[in-house]
Amino acid sequence: MISIKHASVIFTGNLNKSFLKGGFLQKTTYNEYALSDINIELHEGDRVAIIGKNGSGKTTFLRMLAGIHTPTSGKVSSKGSISCLTQIGLYADGEMTGRDVINLEAIGRGLTGEDQKKVVGKSIEWTELEDAIDRPIKTYSSGMQLRVAVVSSTMISTDILLMDEWLSVGDIEFQEKTELRLQKLLKSSNIFVIATHSMEVVRNLCDKVIILDNGVVKFYGSIEEGINFYTKNY
Repeated sequence: MISIKHASVIFTGNLNKSFLKGGFLQKTTYNEYALSDINIELHEGDRVAIIGKNGSGKTTFLRMLAGIHTPTSGKVSSKGSISCLTQIGLYADGEMTGRDVINLEAIGRGLTGEDQKKVVGKSIEWTELEDAIDRPIKTYSSGMQLRVAVVSSTMISTDILLMDEWLSVGDIEFQEKTELRLQKLLKSSNIFVIATHSMEVVRNLCDKVIILDNGVVKFYGSIEEGINFYTKNY
């Protein structure tokens, strides 16, 4: 992986995000808030878990930090390169091949010429999908798509690493291979944020915790205090 280093920071100021609900059948529409008045600063060295029950706003918050969603009001600002790994079926254009997706990600990360060719080649080899790499993504199983997603998001080191759960892909041997790749990326990142339900992940990988409840930050602080707060209140 190619290393990129900056001083890194993430800041949210009075961050709000709502989604339009209702529609023609309901005859009315309304805004439902997914995040409300979030003010958070993350600095270099921070390893942060976002926890909360299903529907608490964890994934929405993560996508706001990544720039996937735009704020309804308030702001999100960051300094440093960002990679966001999510367990979703990722590609709107199902006609793209696996090779197309990896090449597009490489271009988006500023790789050109021999650097691009080298990184793309190693990435394809890592997926173990050489026989399928020139087939359209729409023909891939969810596991195959996830392999392409993981390698695309981890092809170069990043300043800010965002994850929606700790990824496990394929059989045990491949899971171990993925674990090593993610651990390497984690060690080289300046800021790490993960939305998770796993207290094992929280304890092993993080030093701070954000607790969300219906889009509101209820706690932001140390792991032990956060877990105690969560256990007591949820």
